[in-house]
This record gives sequence, C-alpha cells and structure tokens, in this order.
Amino acid sequence: ARWRRHDAMRQAVEQWVVEYYNEKQDFEKIIFFNKKIAEREQKLVWPHMNLAIAYAHLGKKDKAKEHALKVGELDPSQRPAVEEFLQRYE
Repeated sequence: ARWRRHDAMRQAVEQWVVEYYNEKQDFEKIIFFNKKIAEREQKLVWPHMNLAIAYAHLGKKDKAKEHALKVGELDPSQRPAVEEFLQRYE
C-alpha cells in the first residue's frame, strides 16, 4: 500500500510539472520531463503526445513524427488523430 501511495504521488507531481511547462510553452522542459516519463512508463500514451507536439513546435519534424507514430502504436484508437497531426506538420 505504501508503494502505491508513493507511485500515485509521483504521478500526480509529474502531471502537474508537465502541465505547468505546457502552460509556459517551455518546449525544452516539456521534452526533458516527458522523455523521462516515457522511458520509465513505456505503455503510457500521453508523454509521447506531449513529445510529438513539443518537437513539432521546435521544428524537429523527425522526432515529432517518431513520437506521434508511437502514440498510434500504443493506442490504435488514436491513429486518425496521429494521421491528422502528421499531415499538419509535414
């Protein structure tokens, strides 16, 4: 039970940090934190969504595409949104 509470707290803090930098549009920090989360929680979709958007804003199309495709791989229901995203940034 103690570990679950710790995990829940860590996840809440991570989401708060990511939302904070999203609001500030600090794309370098968005990338930094979301990469860490994506490496540790490999089945989570939202870090890859954030990474795709942040890389796109920085003009790093290849990295944006890589993470957008990962979103579609992890959650096939997101494939139409991924296709729309890719068309917009190509």
